[in-house]
Amino acid sequence: MIFDPLVQRLRDRRDVASASLLTLHHRPVEQLITSGSGNSYAAPNVAFKAAQLLSRFPDSSANLVRALLASSATVPEAAYKRLVPLGPDAIRAVCGNAPAISAGLP
Repeated sequence: MIFDPLVQRLRDRRDVASASLLTLHHRPVEQLITSGSGNSYAAPNVAFKAAQLLSRFPDSSANLVRALLASSATVPEAAYKRLVPLGPDAIRAVCGNAPAISAGLP
């Protein structure tokens, strides 16, 4: 599910196709592929990036890895464009302190 600030509600894959990912079904004999959504899909990606940092800086603390991951985060351009009409505090309220990815955006 994703929060759509323009309509002020949660929306799922029935409303927004990009709110889900393709994955293997838990009963592959009945159905091979299904779609799913949720924050848990980001966990393997973040864990991989943390492992890359640890391989480059093996003596770093968990706090340093967390800080490097957090400081390198960006707000996707599509999210930025949707949040801008809601005012200057909307991006920070929804996405935190990450900068927008597009250099042309304020």
